[in-house]
Amino acid sequence: MEGPSYKLLLLLSIALLLSASPAQPRPSPSITNTISDDLPGSQVVCTPTRWYDIVWFYFANYLLHALSVRSLPGENLFSIIVFKLSCLLIPYTGLRRGLCLIARAGNLTKNDFQAATRANALCMVVRGPDWKPENGDETQGCIVDKVEGSLQLLSEEAEKRNRGGATTGHTIGIERVSPDSTTERVGDGTGTVSFKTTDFYAPPSPSSFLDKIYRKFVQTYKFGNHTPSQGCRLNPDHVKVHGLCRLPPGYGLSYVPEDVKVFPRYASEDRPDIVSAILTREFSALPTVFSSETKLATAHNTPRILFSLMQTISGGYSLYRAQGSQIDRYGFAAFGLTVLPYMIISIFNFVGSLLTSEYEMVYMVHSPIMEEMIRRGGATDGVVGTLEGNEEADAIMTATQERILPTGMSLQFQGSNENICYRQINRSSSYSDVYAIKPLPTPRPATMDAIIHQQRWWKRFCHWYKVKTKCLVTPDVPPNTTIISVPCHSSLTRLPKPFYESFLHVLTIVLLIAAVIVPWITIYLLSGFRKAHSTNTQRNFALNWLIYGQIMGYAVGAVEKLSGRRDVLKGFLFIFVSYGCYCLSGFVIVAQEMLEFGKCTAV
Repeated sequence: MEGPSYKLLLLLSIALLLSASPAQPRPSPSITNTISDDLPGSQVVCTPTRWYDIVWFYFANYLLHALSVRSLPGENLFSIIVFKLSCLLIPYTGLRRGLCLIARAGNLTKNDFQAATRANALCMVVRGPDWKPENGDETQGCIVDKVEGSLQLLSEEAEKRNRGGATTGHTIGIERVSPDSTTERVGDGTGTVSFKTTDFYAPPSPSSFLDKIYRKFVQTYKFGNHTPSQGCRLNPDHVKVHGLCRLPPGYGLSYVPEDVKVFPRYASEDRPDIVSAILTREFSALPTVFSSETKLATAHNTPRILFSLMQTISGGYSLYRAQGSQIDRYGFAAFGLTVLPYMIISIFNFVGSLLTSEYEMVYMVHSPIMEEMIRRGGATDGVVGTLEGNEEADAIMTATQERILPTGMSLQFQGSNENICYRQINRSSSYSDVYAIKPLPTPRPATMDAIIHQQRWWKRFCHWYKVKTKCLVTPDVPPNTTIISVPCHSSLTRLPKPFYESFLHVLTIVLLIAAVIVPWITIYLLSGFRKAHSTNTQRNFALNWLIYGQIMGYAVGAVEKLSGRRDVLKGFLFIFVSYGCYCLSGFVIVAQEMLEFGKCTAV
């Protein structure tokens, strides 16, 4: 599937070679230069550089790094190509992804379900913001709020800031209906009802200061701690989902959180018991015990691991060859030192590939929400596991596992897609008035006049941008409106944090710091930051390639947020325009130095 990406990267290297070759006159192939080396009694014989020497240097030190970068589960071919091209231009683009794979360490878990969950390879059906009930639906965990007067609803970010960082159960101007109510009648029946989806699952809070640092600086968007409604949504048109997935309006796909348990779907009486087999000494049944577990198709992707090893070996060899006459000639601008960032990230990719398996597709997990979606005309095939626990699961649940159940009222709805009424199921309550279903107003940016109070233009711009992107408000909600919040997902079971997770988080923080400072330390130890006989152009582009690569690499890692082909292409064009000149110029400088220096061998 990734074959075209290899061809595109190779064509790019050849194009850079052709653009760099006329920059310096090539010496005659018949000329052989012999210069003295620093080692006593040794000499270095330099021959003219051939075109295939430059192509091999590009391939072994730059292109192999791009090929070693891991793909996300279900990532489409176009996104894979764009991300690998970004890693070719900016090696630090794949840094945080590699560190997240190390921190997740899916191969250290007990079963394939947990491994796939930690690798973001499992998804579940969730209710979307445009969900509406149908006639006869029974929904658990509903919260009913009634608007007594006109009010303006704030988003979660805006409400939190207005309340000094604390959120409340509901906004001022709303009366929450108690589950003990025996009637839901309000007003004269001329009001409206709006539905919104909420989460009763909350990601685990940071356990320490280092955990906060990990989430802030290491964790990427796709591997972040999100709620199912506000987190990463999957579009089956852009992400490869295993089997068949046809979603009706009002439903979507979301990744299963990493700390959620997935149960097998087969019955307990059909599953062999390893304890019983050992106690009864029926050792012949042990192979059946281990083969009865659900297995998911994974791959360590041997070619990618080999690419990482080859690039690391080639980069180390290039650093070794840079010592001596090459650094004496070009100082810290020597072309052999430019492979350092690529070699470091390839090492991280190698370790991440060993700790977390690769999944070509994302697997759907069964849940009651999926059953509801199928009743409304949706279709699924190839589903694995389930989020719904059974009596056996509840019996063997340990004290460290937490059952996350929806809190609220269980409502039964009657009506159509335009008008609806409801009542509580387990209480002797009558149906409410028939309300017209009306969606909540679309959030819009808050006005600048109400939020800008800084004097300096830079603070004013930053504050405006933050409010524009995060603090949204909705227009006035009319009076006599009922807002029913329904859970977007079914009940979940939270697993305890693995004992090695804190250690891996600290390790990835250390590796992130090392990835930034190790190139500078190595360059200083090898060259002392001496200019030698390098030109200003060579030194400037060598430094800019490393400095801007580290800064931009951290920022452009967010390109994995984009899913649509047009958005991904726009993101890559932004990367190319903002940083491409430094990278392409660095490639040209490398070719010029190789043509000028020649191919040297110690004798």
